[in-house]
Amino acid sequence: EYSECYTTLYDMCTQKHPHNFSAQMYERHSLTISSYLERSVRSALDGISGVELLEEMTKRWKNHQIMNKWMENFFMYLDRYYVTFHYKDPLKKSGMMKFKEIIFDHVKSRLTKSITDLIEQEREGNIINKQAIMNCISLYEAMGMNTLDAYIHDFEKPLLEQTSVYYQKKTTD
Repeated sequence: EYSECYTTLYDMCTQKHPHNFSAQMYERHSLTISSYLERSVRSALDGISGVELLEEMTKRWKNHQIMNKWMENFFMYLDRYYVTFHYKDPLKKSGMMKFKEIIFDHVKSRLTKSITDLIEQEREGNIINKQAIMNCISLYEAMGMNTLDAYIHDFEKPLLEQTSVYYQKKTTD
């Protein structure tokens, strides 16, 4: 089935104009990922918080990475030719950017609050799911797209502010 899909895409993209569908297939790749993220992932993340949000976000991020990898494999011909010659984003990057735009940017404030709340619970002596926190922190790093911008601005800054407030409160008690 994989070979058939790849061959069909190849055939659609190697014909002469006006029968070359490379641009449409590139757009369809993006639309397919966007549709899935909006319809399935975003709705699963709405209305939840705390450790439940962290666990669901981790699950959805792992699923997206698998889906993005297979979509990249199916549309590999586009990456090798269309993307290169038309200065488009590679399919992997395009899929990552869609996740950032549609999912991460939508939940990052709730995600950060959930993580900082759990850290505060641990400071109070409660047992928390540290693995869920570490998984989500790696998501911040990935959403920086090879930089630490998302980690620094969306997680570290609020964490440091919350930590300062927490310890100021502790010193006055």
